[in-house]
Amino acid sequence: MNRRYLVKIENTILPQSYSFDQLIDEGLLDNIDENIKVKLEGDSVWITARDYPFSSVENVEDNISDTTNSRQYTSPHSISHFGGQQRISDTQCTHQNEKSKNFHNQSSHQREIHPQPTSPSILDTWNWGAFTLSWIWGVCNGIYRPLCMIVCNFIPYFGVLCSLSICVYLGFKGNKMAWTNARQKGITVYSFERTQATWNILGLILFIISVLLAVIYVLYIIF
Repeated sequence: MNRRYLVKIENTILPQSYSFDQLIDEGLLDNIDENIKVKLEGDSVWITARDYPFSSVENVEDNISDTTNSRQYTSPHSISHFGGQQRISDTQCTHQNEKSKNFHNQSSHQREIHPQPTSPSILDTWNWGAFTLSWIWGVCNGIYRPLCMIVCNFIPYFGVLCSLSICVYLGFKGNKMAWTNARQKGITVYSFERTQATWNILGLILFIISVLLAVIYVLYIIF
């Protein structure tokens, strides 16, 4: 049975279908980006290419083929009769064995190329989103302790110092705190890193804007 897969890149569905071998030849399984999704023809659910259970699906096909072959051949070779004499041909069996070996080699090669990381590489890096947006970032990532900054802001002098200290702490430890919560929710490493990258960009932009506004205000007061 020749299984055919449909491929969707971002929101565009490619017009043609692919076999498993064609997916590998076209390099569609070499990209770890979640924007590439696949599904079997007739299925309704799209799954990211790196998470699709190709081994399980293709192994099902191999098992069916092996069962059919065991019923078709009474020996390791196919036997045909011609002119009352038996002739043994092993061409079909050899082709089937080579196809099975190639599939398992390709599946193993795919797993070696894209091993699934167990923890993000950004745990010990600075998080601009956590530093700049503090409690807003915390609520969006399921971390509610930074909400105490709202109370601290009502305390003169000490509250400002306390809030600044919390922001710096979140900048250093925010990624670890967010990953602890994300891991409990079953969020993948790639999704977590992509989400925090977005927060980083947003936080950095807001930080630069705040500094520029502060400089403009100081210059306005002086001059």
